[in-house]
Amino acid sequence: MRKFMPFIVLLSVGLYLGCGGDDGGDNGTNHNDTTPRLTVNTTVTDYLLDDALASAWDSVDSITVDVSCGNPPAKLIPSTAQAITSNVMVKAVNRSDSLYLWLRWTDATFSVWPSAYTITDTTPSLTISSSPESGQEDQMYVMFDGAPDGGWDVWNWRVLTTGAGGLAEGMTWNNDTLITDANGTGANLKVEFENSNCNYCHKDTCEFNGYVLLMDDAIKNGDPVWWKSTHGWEIGQKIPGFRIDTSLTAPYRNDEIRGSRWDTRAVSDYDSTVTEYTLVLCRKMNTGFTEDIDFTSVDSVKVQLGVLDEQHLFTTGSNYRGFSEEFWIIF
Repeated sequence: MRKFMPFIVLLSVGLYLGCGGDDGGDNGTNHNDTTPRLTVNTTVTDYLLDDALASAWDSVDSITVDVSCGNPPAKLIPSTAQAITSNVMVKAVNRSDSLYLWLRWTDATFSVWPSAYTITDTTPSLTISSSPESGQEDQMYVMFDGAPDGGWDVWNWRVLTTGAGGLAEGMTWNNDTLITDANGTGANLKVEFENSNCNYCHKDTCEFNGYVLLMDDAIKNGDPVWWKSTHGWEIGQKIPGFRIDTSLTAPYRNDEIRGSRWDTRAVSDYDSTVTEYTLVLCRKMNTGFTEDIDFTSVDSVKVQLGVLDEQHLFTTGSNYRGFSEEFWIIF
């Protein structure tokens, strides 16, 4: 019996080292739990930010995560709040050293009017509501556990105030606080709001019926006021309350200029026929910014999604927001 003792000791040590605890560095690849896992695709070579519905995504594997469990990574939501009952389909691609996430979920309403001016009268002259119309917008939060200074590294996409500019906003969720990441050295504002009476609109005047008013297409102070003609306007027609600057995504706006706040690109589609969002988000695997996780240094990361249906605040409880079950993304 004694001669077998060294073997038994070595076997015990081997089992201990092999099975380990949750801090073995695998971050999900070998954990014996039922947490959903999504393996990142590394074979796609197509450019993925032109169109959220690009056919290149058709061959990429997906998982579906439940968005009815209610709470974000901290129990800040009131316990009486009811989460929306839904799910999100998720795909992931690593292309050209960038992580692309494809997300699809159902939303019955395309909520893109966090502010707007409304035509209230057309005779004898055009009258626009003096105060912006209050509203909120649809949002998606993607939260990665393990932010460098603790908490969760967050990508926040809002359908109008970031999405219309082709971006999502970088944040950190830590100690029950949502903190915006640092601006770059150049542009730090890409959405302007007109606080006084609406004295601008689209150059197409009454022919414009969209929800995005781009800086380059807006008539501003000092421009001719011929747009105030009553011809063609209809009662109830809306003019967006925000002017969107898309220049942050221009090639001359480099990472240093954008900073970690605006280092996540976005393209989206809303299909009103099936009431469904499709969203693609993209950020470098290693941005070099201190607020961001370096995905090249880990083999996987735990993720949670937050879906807000016409809601403003991450921490406001209502039946129009839900947070998903946690899942692993495997690199």
